[in-house]
Amino acid sequence: MQWLVFEKNAIGHRGEYADVFSKVLNAKQITGFSFANTVRLLKFPAVIFSSCDDYLIRFFLISLLRRWLGRPSVAIATRAEAVYKPSTVRIKLKRLIYELLKKNSHIKVVSILPFYVEPRLKEIADDWIYDPQFWDIPYCNSGRHRNICPDEFTEHPKLSDSKAKVVLPGNISKRKGAEFMMELFLTNDLVRQNFSFILGGSILDVNHEIINDFENAGGIVLGRPPTFDELIGLYDLADIIWCCYPKRFNHSSGIFARSLQLGVPVVIRKSSYLSRFDIPYTMKCMLDYGDIQGSAIALNKFKDQMSRNVIKLCSADKIRLICGRIT
Repeated sequence: MQWLVFEKNAIGHRGEYADVFSKVLNAKQITGFSFANTVRLLKFPAVIFSSCDDYLIRFFLISLLRRWLGRPSVAIATRAEAVYKPSTVRIKLKRLIYELLKKNSHIKVVSILPFYVEPRLKEIADDWIYDPQFWDIPYCNSGRHRNICPDEFTEHPKLSDSKAKVVLPGNISKRKGAEFMMELFLTNDLVRQNFSFILGGSILDVNHEIINDFENAGGIVLGRPPTFDELIGLYDLADIIWCCYPKRFNHSSGIFARSLQLGVPVVIRKSSYLSRFDIPYTMKCMLDYGDIQGSAIALNKFKDQMSRNVIKLCSADKIRLICGRIT
């Protein structure tokens, strides 16, 4: 059966997810809720709705119409675990929608967070796959990419081979733990002696005064969006990737996934979803978010133990199997 991959927009990981699924299934791809696209979504024999959390109500209505027409739908849920946050009217509505979808045999909801990480997802999703960013690089840009270090970091005077490079790739934001990362660097002499801290993206919601203090203390900031090749280059530059996020932003992480795919050690928060991933040989340092002294000690110990180890995970065959079963 011919599949169609739909995505609300092609911004950031959304476009990358849609590209991966379309290549895995040899499927056509459309983006955006134009009238013509909505008609195609109703008419096409089988549709994968990528990142359905971004437009859950629309997906619910379209998938029910498709069910009435006898046409199967698969939804990739990138934030389904959000329904287990403290309840609001919006969260209750989302959970109700997922529960109703779960009862429909012509509609399959697939989480990118494994059930063994969050067992409650079995209540609202039919199956799970690993986040495509664990295995997407061979599918991105037709499998062609180069590791290009951003020009701003080429022979940067603050970079030293004697210091381990801790990199936060992509947007610099509170949800990615950028403020704690900078505070750790600013307030601990041992960290500044042994590590170079690098923020590899655009500045979003982080206070610019903290950014200035961070740079003045020796931290490095890109301050713009990296290209795809530069993003891969940042992982190549890094000795450690920062994935230590605040508790309120507890979810799957593309940065964590890409780090494992490329074999780069990671820093994560204790008791987070990321700490529950049961992946052998993963080099990870777990920190208590906000604990400066304890985190500095843990990071320095990790520096002497870490090594690169590429983790091979791929859910391409599983998504084909899921789609094959529903048709």
